[in-house]
Amino acid sequence: MFRDRFVRQGYGYNKDFRWRGGEVSRIEGFTDAVFAFAVTLLVVSLEVPKTFTDLLTTMRGFFAFGLCFLMLIYIWHIHYIFFRRYGLKDTYTITLNALLLFVILFYIYPLKFLFTFVMNMVMGIPMQADLLLPGQGVQMMLIYNAGYFAVMLIFSLMFIHAYRKREDLRLNELERLDTRISLNQVILQGSFALVSTGIVMVGGEAETAMAGWIYGFIGPVLGVHGFIMGRRRDKLQKQVEATRAQQQRQQGGQRPQGRQQQRGGQQQQGRHGQQGGQQPGGTSQQEKPGQQGGQQPGGPQQQGRPEQQGGQQQGGQPQRFRNRRRPPRNRPETP
Repeated sequence: MFRDRFVRQGYGYNKDFRWRGGEVSRIEGFTDAVFAFAVTLLVVSLEVPKTFTDLLTTMRGFFAFGLCFLMLIYIWHIHYIFFRRYGLKDTYTITLNALLLFVILFYIYPLKFLFTFVMNMVMGIPMQADLLLPGQGVQMMLIYNAGYFAVMLIFSLMFIHAYRKREDLRLNELERLDTRISLNQVILQGSFALVSTGIVMVGGEAETAMAGWIYGFIGPVLGVHGFIMGRRRDKLQKQVEATRAQQQRQQGGQRPQGRQQQRGGQQQQGRHGQQGGQQPGGTSQQEKPGQQGGQQPGGPQQQGRPEQQGGQQQGGQPQRFRNRRRPPRNRPETP
């Protein structure tokens, strides 16, 4: 599948627009199959030429086939970019996609007929006398304009739907601007179908050619639109980059401050812990259970281990054996 290969190769990827479409969905796969069938309908001839004259006749339709093929590829490209960017699979999007495929299949034969007729006129190829009867040129242009306008209208509704869901899709400022740019492009192209319809309705058969050549101005108009929106996008991108750089500098300046405050608080807590264990007179209040008791100004210690109790008297003499009875020295032996 071409779409799957293009996805793996990153075709159409823009670093400023995050792709939200994951693997190729069933909607995209079905759409690719319909486009492939439409291209099959564009084939110049289903039969293999039997003579060289038949081959030359078949080759005359090469340019018309090429123009129709480019038109279908352009429509496929818009569809591909839409589903790669937004990855929408809701009911509304599926309905619009089904309508798009229906219009393309209906639109393919008028497209082939019109381009074959135009290329034969340009190249001076003789055509059958009954190929286009008087008065049918207006109908031909109306059918073509209706199909072209329907395709661009469906794409407009799809991009409008994606822009409405910008909060759910979490589109940033650049992505929202790119969505509006794509929407403006399809709206401008659809407006040419309306202009062509107005020309042929007012001018009639005499202005049929003018109604067809008006589509040649799509390229210059989109070029001017791209230039204007490109400058606006570059300006917005610079603002976004400046805002990001400022936020990074602010975050980078706050982190060392926070660490220094934490270290300062820990040092103050340690100092308080060391100072809180001593009284103004030099005696400690917080000691280990085995070392409690300390020294009193006029008496022995009252707390501590049994072998360490007793402390010191006022004269500094030890009182270790105060509670023990010493055996008398030089005691006479009893008979």
